[in-house]
Amino acid sequence: NDNQIKIKVKKSWENLGKTLFEFSILEKLVDKKNNKITISGLENIETVIKNEEQVIFFSIHQSNWEILLPIIDQLGINIVAIYRHINNKFIDRLVLKKRNQTISLKKSFYTPKGKESAKDMLFAIKNDSSLVLLIDQKDTAGIDVKLFNNITKTQTGFLKIARKHNLKLIPVKNTRYNINNFSIKFYPPIKPFEKSKSDAEAMLYIHKIIEEWILENPTQWLWQHNRFN
Repeated sequence: NDNQIKIKVKKSWENLGKTLFEFSILEKLVDKKNNKITISGLENIETVIKNEEQVIFFSIHQSNWEILLPIIDQLGINIVAIYRHINNKFIDRLVLKKRNQTISLKKSFYTPKGKESAKDMLFAIKNDSSLVLLIDQKDTAGIDVKLFNNITKTQTGFLKIARKHNLKLIPVKNTRYNINNFSIKFYPPIKPFEKSKSDAEAMLYIHKIIEEWILENPTQWLWQHNRFN
């Protein structure tokens, strides 16, 4: 009913507010000594870590999405993430500096979305790094794929990279609990989709995965993003 919707909307704003505040203490938040983050599903990426296998991790804007790259980096995986740059150059540099302070591996880095990120992604692949992407935002240059039965413009570039370089896709669920504790769960790898399956079919399969995450914790997703126009 309407009252339940209002409560969920309010809690969604609360999650966004917490995430913005936590960015100021991001380095402390991801510090292992503070025991703020629990990790499960490591058995699903055991070979990735052991054999330094390149993969593409994907997640969504849920819980506090800023912790994803630092956590993967801490596991000894060279990782590259794409971020949407901020128009104010001063603030953008400040945000990037805060993010970089959470990285320990030399080959791990952030790259801004756009032409530069395309080059950086190819550079990362050639230099044995993996990628982590948040795949739930609207991509005006993307294709039409249903999300919650609504047609949405959806990115598919990472599928082409996975196919071309034979990279597995690994879903990563991020959940907030006890106000400022987090659970990161790595799911079993998805092998690159067959060429006979279209990008739209592949993304519809992936959308079913992230729909389950959103329905499980609807107040932790970034509804504020205009995903459904």
